[in-house]
Amino acid sequence: WYQRRVRGGRENCLLEPGAQLNRSGIYTLSIRSHMCSLCWRNTDRNLAAADVMEGDLDDPYAGEPKRHPAFRINNSQPFNAEPPLNILADSFITPNELFYVRNHHPVPEIDPDSYTLQIDGIGIDDTISLTLSDLQNKFEQVTITSAIQCAGNRRCDMAQHKPVRGMDWGGAAISNASWTGPRLSDVLLHIGWSEEKYPEVKHVW
Repeated sequence: WYQRRVRGGRENCLLEPGAQLNRSGIYTLSIRSHMCSLCWRNTDRNLAAADVMEGDLDDPYAGEPKRHPAFRINNSQPFNAEPPLNILADSFITPNELFYVRNHHPVPEIDPDSYTLQIDGIGIDDTISLTLSDLQNKFEQVTITSAIQCAGNRRCDMAQHKPVRGMDWGGAAISNASWTGPRLSDVLLHIGWSEEKYPEVKHVW
């Protein structure tokens, strides 16, 4: 029942099987009050005592970074916010602390020394792992200045014309930055993958 009503359907429900729904942001963003009453009517109310958690034993948001106080917060958990529109154009490059924030989950804690990028798929026989050091030192580093924008930017303006589903973003869910790293094409060539050999491949994610 829930799978048919949650945004993203079955795939979202399976993001973290066995964990609390709110860990993946599904509960906090997708369930509305009328759905809560429906969920209650469609669940088994006979819970075993061992299944009941007292208090918050493991807060997935406990390690969230500090945010700029000027942010307009659209959702607190997971954190989604945008800077004031009147200061967005003060700098061609958006300061890191004012870069708009779009999250579907808690911010992960990543150890740079143990981080690995795993690559698999069509044309790759065994999963290949590259460390952060590999990505920084084995490939040419290229810097590109580019803006990114949330697909829901100015949704609050759209909602004035007709009902629009989604978070109520203002007009500042867009930021500009200089991004540095290896070319994806260089990484794929390094692991032996060839676009000519596998023309059926259309997307990389």
